Amino acid sequence: MAHYKLNSDERSLAIYCRSEDGVFIGDGTYRFDFNSVIGNTAERNKRMIIGVKSMNFLNNIYNVDSWNNVVNWKGINYTIPETLYGHYNISQIIQLVTGATITGTIDTTTITNPAAWLGSNPPNIALTYDDVKMKFVVDATIGNTQLYPNNFWQMLGFTQYHNTAIPVFGDIPSNLDVFNSLIIKTNLGVSAYTSKSKNIENVIARIPVNTKVIGETVTYMADNPFLSLIDDKRFHSFELSFFNEFATNSIEPRPISFNGTNFSITLIIYFIYEPLLVRNLNSIHTPILPEYVDEEKPSKDELLNKK
Repeated sequence: MAHYKLNSDERSLAIYCRSEDGVFIGDGTYRFDFNSVIGNTAERNKRMIIGVKSMNFLNNIYNVDSWNNVVNWKGINYTIPETLYGHYNISQIIQLVTGATITGTIDTTTITNPAAWLGSNPPNIALTYDDVKMKFVVDATIGNTQLYPNNFWQMLGFTQYHNTAIPVFGDIPSNLDVFNSLIIKTNLGVSAYTSKSKNIENVIARIPVNTKVIGETVTYMADNPFLSLIDDKRFHSFELSFFNEFATNSIEPRPISFNGTNFSITLIIYFIYEPLLVRNLNSIHTPILPEYVDEEKPSKDELLNKK
């Protein structure tokens, strides 16, 4: 954890947040409002640090929905209708693409080729999975195998443009996992570098998802959570944004809203004091004490009068 000297006489706080108590404002972001101001103090050198103590949520994120519902095949976009959104396993995704019958947890049990998709679904396409290489294999039954690496194909491990007369293996392995960790951001202003953006982002936690089974509850408990210094010195509302981090790292993280299911999260806040007597010239913060001004030397007249 980040080490801070908790030398404040103010009590630490636990903030228990339930998704049903917040306001969903879109893009995986929830706002939580409070009646009183948190951290309301006139002391200039008081600061707050924040961390994520625990979280519970349902692993209920679809791997086929509006973010990747377009399949580009031979330069033509084929759109998967909303009625077919859901979480697909390997055999089901093959059935979805090729237009065969779907069995399992998807409510829509039959896909006809080509009428079930909006317009039509990709014709003359064969899709299989290599269990040894853990890669999908796509082949055109007529003409060349041509595809563009949009979000759908990237989920299946195809990260490059392909146009060839032979079957194409995925560029990287894919097992259709929705994500392997949950990224939590806030609007309060913290400092965390991410290798994806190469810049500072307001990330307060990265929660590993230790279950790959859709519908299971994920429980996260941090005995020693990382604590981040907040830019704000007081607030009465804040926002939390949630993003999924894919096991297939070619896919960009995307905001998630847990498909309407509820979550709960516990935040902890500690109050600290910055030192008053030490002026750090390298500090990015406003100096607490004014610069020391040398006392003026007495004039000759003042020295003569003293004599």
